[in-house]
Amino acid sequence: MAFDLIDHALIIQVDDGSRLELPLEAQSVAAFHDAVFAALEDLDIHVTIRGSPNEVPQPIPFREDRIHASYDPEYAQRFWRVLLQTDRVFKLFRTGFLGKSSPTHFSGAASIWP
Repeated sequence: MAFDLIDHALIIQVDDGSRLELPLEAQSVAAFHDAVFAALEDLDIHVTIRGSPNEVPQPIPFREDRIHASYDPEYAQRFWRVLLQTDRVFKLFRTGFLGKSSPTHFSGAASIWP
């Protein structure tokens, strides 16, 4: 699964070549949750997740959250650009380090999709 913050889609790709895309658009957390799990089911992928956010006061379970429903494509893309620049800075400043270094994670999935 990867967020494409250029074309605003969640891409689910399976090693057998199966692929589904869900549009990223304004919708409730509950609707997005249900759409993701329906797509996974369509691909015969069965997962279990903790059904509530962590470290927030009075968390609303994802399946029940109909309050939070915004998505701003411009700001999503700005966020991706910040992540991309952060990844570049991390790579620049660790180039002199000779030991093991882990890759930056969550650096912007859109950079891996054509």
